[in-house]
Amino acid sequence: MRPRQSFNRQHEPSCVRMAFAFTVGVAVLVLLIAQFFFSLDGLAKIIEVSKVGFTVWRLSVFLLLIGAWPLLTVGYAQWVGLTAQQIASLKAYRWRMAGWLLVMEVLFCQTLWTDFIQILLSMGTGST
Repeated sequence: MRPRQSFNRQHEPSCVRMAFAFTVGVAVLVLLIAQFFFSLDGLAKIIEVSKVGFTVWRLSVFLLLIGAWPLLTVGYAQWVGLTAQQIASLKAYRWRMAGWLLVMEVLFCQTLWTDFIQILLSMGTGST
């Protein structure tokens, strides 16, 4: 294994920078739009409207990552200088990572926690 080279911006994939810039841009746009709505109902409407778009975007990023895993692995191995055994081990993590991404999507999806809290609140107000 060759020693790791110092970090160089040329090695950073442009798709990573573009995805980060897009995510920051969407977050800023949502915050700017949300400041005009002072009630929770207004924010709930924004979340409801954007739910499908964000779900499609997240799942497409997951599919891109899972589908491009062999290419990303080879690129990372060349950048860091991994051995053939390390490359095979890294490629073996593809489906394990895909499974965990889907588990996190189910656990942290946009409506799971809000629906749970709304059910708890409705149960609390209904019992008093």
